[in-house]
Amino acid sequence: MGEGLRKRIIESSIEIFAKKGFHQTKVDEIANNLNIAKGTVYLYFKSKEDLLHAAIEYTFNEMLEFYKPNYDLTFEENLRNILLNNYQHLKTNKELYSLFFTQMYNLRKDIKTYEEKMKFLVDMHRKIFDMIKELLLIAKREGIINDEDDVSNLALLLNYLIEGTMRTLGIYVLGLSYFEKNIKLFSGTPEDFIDYTVKFIKRALTSKRYV
Repeated sequence: MGEGLRKRIIESSIEIFAKKGFHQTKVDEIANNLNIAKGTVYLYFKSKEDLLHAAIEYTFNEMLEFYKPNYDLTFEENLRNILLNNYQHLKTNKELYSLFFTQMYNLRKDIKTYEEKMKFLVDMHRKIFDMIKELLLIAKREGIINDEDDVSNLALLLNYLIEGTMRTLGIYVLGLSYFEKNIKLFSGTPEDFIDYTVKFIKRALTSKRYV
């Protein structure tokens, strides 16, 4: 069963973490959800914390798929899909994302483990950067940017714009109850904010007024 069972255990843990939270979840529940023995889970994962780290990496790798350009769609459609799919993924897995940021803060006390997680994040960002460069080739095909534009520099800027948008949406999702009661984070809905961001980025690229 090997990797297939390992994947099922991770998916089961994500499902139960999302429903009950990490601290309230027992390994027995993850095993029972798959009709396997608790000891089988420990054949693949040393501890519940180890399983959490695997679940977070699995979730982030799912997110990477959203960045893959679809050459049958326009630049604007691809960009909108990246933001909308990431936003929906964040809402669906907000418990895991919240745990990830908490874990990363706590892991600073354990330099070796912290460096391993940072290596994973750096590798993930490198893959995202490469896919954003591919996305800009679609923009070039449509005449939004031209041959004189430096795709690598534009990819870096676009990456920061996407990341900043997702940070804003992440703050909103993870602190939803607080923002609903106390602060109007942005005008309209999150979907309106995404639509505005996509149009702003396309307009900025089309203007070609770079310093």
